[in-house]
Amino acid sequence: MGHGVLAGLKQHEMLRQEQLAGMSEGLWFESAQAPGAECGDTLSHMNWLFPGLGCRYVGMGHDLFDRPGIAGKLIRQAEEALGYPLAPVCLEGSGRKIVSPRQEAQAIYVINCAYAAALREHGHFPNAVLGHSLGTWSAAWVAGVYDFLTGLELITHVELLLEELADGHDLAMGAIIGLDEVTVEDALTAKSGITIANFNSPAQFVIGGPGKDVDDVLHAALVRGAKQAKRLPTGRAIHTPWMQEVANKLKLRLDQVSWSDPKVPFVACDCANKLGTATEVHRFFSIFLAQPVRWQQSFCTLSGVNTSPFLEVGPGTLLKTLAWFIDSSVVVRSATDCLEVA
Repeated sequence: MGHGVLAGLKQHEMLRQEQLAGMSEGLWFESAQAPGAECGDTLSHMNWLFPGLGCRYVGMGHDLFDRPGIAGKLIRQAEEALGYPLAPVCLEGSGRKIVSPRQEAQAIYVINCAYAAALREHGHFPNAVLGHSLGTWSAAWVAGVYDFLTGLELITHVELLLEELADGHDLAMGAIIGLDEVTVEDALTAKSGITIANFNSPAQFVIGGPGKDVDDVLHAALVRGAKQAKRLPTGRAIHTPWMQEVANKLKLRLDQVSWSDPKVPFVACDCANKLGTATEVHRFFSIFLAQPVRWQQSFCTLSGVNTSPFLEVGPGTLLKTLAWFIDSSVVVRSATDCLEVA
């Protein structure tokens, strides 16, 4: 079944030729912007943040599915390539309904990109882009690193590798809130197979590794005074050394992709460095599944060298919430708010 999905995506190569001129490689972001575009009292040039897993909710992208222009075209192209409608995944049900990890990843990528397209049509332009884990794939598309359907195919390929190599291997992840990094590291000392996967804020961390060891570390965190320490709903350990085999196999596919230099500054979420060449971005994606997400460091680096406000380009306000815990003085707008103003 997995090979069929990939074959289906490849059969839709023709869709790339039908995309709007320049849009497929992100070059449409370099075209002249609409004068005077604003988001409330914020100028149109902002640092764009792209959320990953955890941002999905029933109703996400509700303001995109009937929207004319590029956003709607992207959603229709994705649906044709994937072979299923995205509206039921995004809009139907209640609460945080259960969908397959593959569909969740595909939907988040498409909705992130569709929000970016809608914002661009209203004159908003990224000064720089930064994605959190899964959100990095849509950030790369906005930067012009590859075309939209290539990003969708790569997301799907990652999920197939995870299904083959990670699922069913008793891996887990857990969130720890209310401890500093030193204390979290201390809680890890007795379990060498557990590492920090996400450095999200000064007091929020995600760990990953074998399930029982994750549980033990979460208990140790509570003993040390954590406000919250609980498992996340996944059987994977993304952004830990346990993903090295997945990263190695992913690299074989990435080597076949035609990469372009970023057209806007692209910040890597594993090291907080600005990547300026196709070679650098290719290397980043080749290793990042087995590397931790250093979100706090990346966010602070971007805010430190660029005084522009931030825009969360995707569903919800997950990254806005994280930003408040990192630096409460930083302004983070939401895509929905900006589109309503427009």
